[in-house]
Amino acid sequence: MDIGNTWKDCLDFIERKVGKSTYDLWFKPIKLLELKDNDALLSVPNRFFREWIEDNYPRLISDAFEWTAKDNINVRFKVDQEPAADYVTTVTQTRKTRLANKGFF
Repeated sequence: MDIGNTWKDCLDFIERKVGKSTYDLWFKPIKLLELKDNDALLSVPNRFFREWIEDNYPRLISDAFEWTAKDNINVRFKVDQEPAADYVTTVTQTRKTRLANKGFF
């Protein structure tokens, strides 16, 4: 099964169901990284994106794979960019320092 054509067909199916604006916002950024046996690994831009898709569109993605691959596919997500722990800590510390300097702490 050709991974590129499979995902393109899934996206075409999804766009017909949700419309162009929702498709462009929520589905166009998703990439199919891997399709082996009955498992698909999709790449999403961030954790919020993954949670939104999992909460609002899990059935649609499953239906798209079922329609395209003619089989049930287990879908998993990989987040492209997780913020580095040291960056989050630095931002939090910087914010606390600024607030402390303004007399809020």
